[in-house]
Order: sequence, then C-alpha cells, then structure tokens
Amino acid sequence: MKNENYEGKTGNHNHKTAKHRTLTKEQIIFYIKRKKYCALKEQQESGRPLSCEEKLEEEKLITDLRALILNSCIREAEKILMRCHAAPEDYFEIRQRLLNKFYEKLDEYDPLPTPPATFFNRHFRETISDYLSENKLLVPQHRNDSSNYEKREH
Repeated sequence: MKNENYEGKTGNHNHKTAKHRTLTKEQIIFYIKRKKYCALKEQQESGRPLSCEEKLEEEKLITDLRALILNSCIREAEKILMRCHAAPEDYFEIRQRLLNKFYEKLDEYDPLPTPPATFFNRHFRETISDYLSENKLLVPQHRNDSSNYEKREH
C-alpha cells in the first residue's frame, strides 16, 4: 500500500532513484521510529546516559520495529519449516536466529530506498537456509514441486 501524500528525500547519494519518491506506510513508520531509536543510541554512545523514560522509549521503539518485520517473516519461516517437516525445536531455534539477525542488521537498514520487508527478508532467508543446511533438513526446490518431494521421501 502506497502513501501518496508522503514524499521522502532519499539522502543516500549512492541510490539511483529520484530524490523524491513515494514511500510505503511501513517505510514511513520504520523511518520515524528508527530515527528516534538512532538518536537515543547516539546519545548513549556520546557518554550521556539515558533517563528511565528514555530507556523505556528505546525498548518500545525496538519492540515496535521488531514487530513491523518479524511477524511476517516468522510466518514465512514457518511455511518453509513445514515443507521440510521440521521438528518443534527447529521453529524455536529459527525464531531465535531471526531475532539475532534483525538486531544485527537494524543499523544497516535505510528505510528510504526499500521497504523493510524487502531488506530483512533477504537476510532472513539466508539465515533460514543456513540453519536448514547445518541441520541437513531438505527443502523442496520449487513450491510446485512439493508433491514430488514428498513422493521421493517415502
């Protein structure tokens, strides 16, 4: 869903799109919340400790940012794991790895060029793929080929 009333400056000089472009609702929300989060983080790094209110705000911002991304990504991961006939503990482990990847990549993500799901899904798929490879879980190559995959397994 596009928000036709909001135009954002990309600010990223390496990005090859126009300086003004329409952002998705998720990009706008993520941009605003991440900007507040980064300001709090910079304040801490400069040596000024956060007040109790600021710490609570920081935790809420992180929770909100995580919720924007992880809910849809975890559903996608669950679909993949179901196709692999993964055990319940695999679901827990993947969820933990996705959370770790989210925190690892949060500072790298610039919400202006691409929607958050586009950026994070790429890294989450890599995380899931690595986990499946490490644990020797087989994934069907194509969604349409899942019936053939199940036949080979039996």
